[in-house]
Amino acid sequence: MMKGLAYAIFIGALIPLLFGGKIYRSLKVIMTLKLVVVFSFLLFLAFMYSEWNTWVEITTGFFKFGTVPIKTAADASTIVRGDNVQNIFTALFSGQGFPEIDFTMISFIAALAAIAGSGGLSNTPVSNYTRDQGWGMGHHVGAIPSAIGGHNIELSHVGTVFEVTDESMPRWRAWYRHVARDQLAIWLPACFIGLALPAMLSIQFLKPEDTQVDNQWTMAVMTAKGVQETVTTQSGSGLGQFCWFMTIFCGFLVLAPTMSASADGIIRRWVDVFWTSSAKLRAMDPKHIKVVYLRVLFGYSIFGVIMLSLPPGDLIKYATMFFNIALGVSCWHTLIINMTLLPPALRPHILIRTALVFAGLFYFSLGTISVLQTTGLLEKITG
Repeated sequence: MMKGLAYAIFIGALIPLLFGGKIYRSLKVIMTLKLVVVFSFLLFLAFMYSEWNTWVEITTGFFKFGTVPIKTAADASTIVRGDNVQNIFTALFSGQGFPEIDFTMISFIAALAAIAGSGGLSNTPVSNYTRDQGWGMGHHVGAIPSAIGGHNIELSHVGTVFEVTDESMPRWRAWYRHVARDQLAIWLPACFIGLALPAMLSIQFLKPEDTQVDNQWTMAVMTAKGVQETVTTQSGSGLGQFCWFMTIFCGFLVLAPTMSASADGIIRRWVDVFWTSSAKLRAMDPKHIKVVYLRVLFGYSIFGVIMLSLPPGDLIKYATMFFNIALGVSCWHTLIINMTLLPPALRPHILIRTALVFAGLFYFSLGTISVLQTTGLLEKITG
């Protein structure tokens, strides 16, 4: 039943990508409803059932660096939160030596980092979205229409750039400031909130012994069970059962509607790559872009169904493992494209270039370590 539901939800999430138009507008309504429901419920749990120490741990955690999982002989039922981690810098300065890192947890931590950082990968089609909306120079390039029922919209095989003049540069700077405000005032705080509220669920409602499960499907409801037990103890079984359902339902709302947007982003990235780099596709009529999109969508759906046949734990591990590598490469690719194709006056500041280099190194290294650990090579290297 779980497998069948997984296939149905995945295929259902791809249907709006075929039609666009009114279905996409309906999808926007669903996404808005998702934000209202999820944030309202998490804030309810945060204010009513979380403790002050939980928020201190979460807030300070954003500023802690060098904490790693360590090997421990203690039984899971006797571990207190924090016993199985140690800070490298604190251990060295206190004379304890370098911690004995538990590399079996590295791939799992890398998966969490990839999930947290996949927003960077999801942001790569943002310029594609602005182009398809006809904003700025996108007005001269065209767009990718919906595969069924779409208008005969064309998409140029190459982009276009404005002339760098005294008249155009003030407009460019004004647009750039607007994007910076959007990223710093909306996107960045939302990222911290999006990390803090789910972290609150785990820190507040999960005990180390609750995470020892034999069935991988059970992992999806561990947090819901912890929420139910806490709420039931303080407010009765009726509200506890309701919060159990809402925790699972919010998980569904977070993942299912987002699947359409994520799939569309992945497909559009590859369609753009093929449309621009392939000599065969460059010879096609620009109106045939929706045919290319449909073929890539079909291939993506087959690949997705095959991947869903894997156990859920393995699927998350493999997907996020390559998310890390893809995001690292994407950082470097973005930098190269900006430094080679943009006019000198429009190229990013040295601080942004440096940040892209190190961000790419961070995620690519996590992906590499995760691959080595998954294949067993890391254990051979570390002895």
